[in-house]
Amino acid sequence: RGRPPAVSLDDARRAGLLDDRLINRHGRQEMWHFWALPLLTAPVLAIVTAAGAPPVLAFGVVNAALLWIGFLVLRRRRSLTMAVLLCLSPVVWWIDKPQVEVFTFVWILLGCLAIPRLAVAALCFAIAATQNPPIAGLIVLVWLSGLAQLPRRRGDQLLLLAALAIAMACPPCASTNVTS
Repeated sequence: RGRPPAVSLDDARRAGLLDDRLINRHGRQEMWHFWALPLLTAPVLAIVTAAGAPPVLAFGVVNAALLWIGFLVLRRRRSLTMAVLLCLSPVVWWIDKPQVEVFTFVWILLGCLAIPRLAVAALCFAIAATQNPPIAGLIVLVWLSGLAQLPRRRGDQLLLLAALAIAMACPPCASTNVTS
């Protein structure tokens, strides 16, 4: 309790995931995921703690704001009924928790709504993948869709799409462990 989630070095070695750059001060290995939501929440956390409120409130504020953005975009692009039903789904249970579910949900939602604009969709999926790496598979699907449309699209736009997607989905390649 009170320690960041991490795995033992033996467990990391057995799983083939051992990475010396991720070993924390407790001698356990952190994982690459879950970096974007805390980064987004940090400024709100500074305000909340300065006001004397519990730090977990910062995640609630950020989660509520993200869900509100998803609601507004969905209402504008589809319908009020769809926005209400989707945004009052079980995702609401996660709003007050310091978890990544709302973040991931909203960025996948925004990516799906952006599908005709492939670069925007890929970027939204890449942002979601910063919290849950397997979501990067959606970027591949968007990229393949772009390849299928290549005669109608400029090649440099497709390269930009791939570069943005890879840059957002793979920041752990260039980041360091900041939780030690």
